[in-house]
Amino acid sequence: MTVTVCAVVSGPHHDRADARALLARAVAQAGLWERLEVVAGGVDKAPAALRVLVLPELLCFEAGAGAGTDPALVEDLVDLLGERGYDDVAVGATLGAEHTWLQNRDLATTASVAGYRGVTDGRRPYAIVDLSEDVAAVAFPAASALHGSGLGRRWVEADFRISFAKNRTHEEHGYALCVHN
Repeated sequence: MTVTVCAVVSGPHHDRADARALLARAVAQAGLWERLEVVAGGVDKAPAALRVLVLPELLCFEAGAGAGTDPALVEDLVDLLGERGYDDVAVGATLGAEHTWLQNRDLATTASVAGYRGVTDGRRPYAIVDLSEDVAAVAFPAASALHGSGLGRRWVEADFRISFAKNRTHEEHGYALCVHN
């Protein structure tokens, strides 16, 4: 199952505590906790064994860049999940073509520059996984544009996926949010 977290929770008028509280309220109002319980029951797994993948936008070249998802909020989400017993959480992403002109800028480096630390303020570790590596074969229908291609194994094997929207616009599509995740 994939769910989208879509809320404006940061900005010049919010401090960190406010942003975390707004995030907590947004995920509760979106029904995230109930959906996680349904999925865990459907695959007969305890929350600690449920594989959760968070997909933020990592299109940024420096810390605090407005184009990407705020790493502090992603880490807050990992903490919120951990507080409810969901411990198998990874943050997944791929790099776009715009990153190819940067030397020595793999996903781990880009995530670090953006502010991802691999551990939250609540001391919960999480992995940053490159969804373009360890690609699994997927049987897309012959008529599909994706026929013959695969997907990152962590994406395919995730029990629950969270697409973390960002506050972003796009030249062609207008207000993009997570359309480009």
